[in-house]
Amino acid sequence: ERTIIHNITPHDVHLIERENNIFVVKKTYKQCGSMVLRIGHQRNEKSGFFELVAKNEKTGHFISLPKKKEGVYYIVSKATAMAFHRTDLIVPRDVIKNRKGKPIGCLGFSGIYHYSDGSTKFFNVDF
Repeated sequence: ERTIIHNITPHDVHLIERENNIFVVKKTYKQCGSMVLRIGHQRNEKSGFFELVAKNEKTGHFISLPKKKEGVYYIVSKATAMAFHRTDLIVPRDVIKNRKGKPIGCLGFSGIYHYSDGSTKFFNVDF
């Protein structure tokens, strides 16, 4: 089955390979034009408490995360992946930075397991 990856961060994500100590861009995941996911706060009408919600950075509207589908993953920030307990949300791992400290790509992706006791564990996602 084919794997589909949607980048819903506000920037392109470059997957990099190391070949003879030279970093080469293997694939670029372009930022999706229609949705940029960020975490927002919204007051729950029933409880009165604030809760974390997904927010479209471009429109400012609160949104629902897409339903989980087999073979479909979403690149998000680590904060977003930690807030929403879903294994289809993946984050860049082994981030490569340029001399000025700006991220230029990553060597792969990780997902996050959320355990019932509140602990988490990162796992490598290979496609």
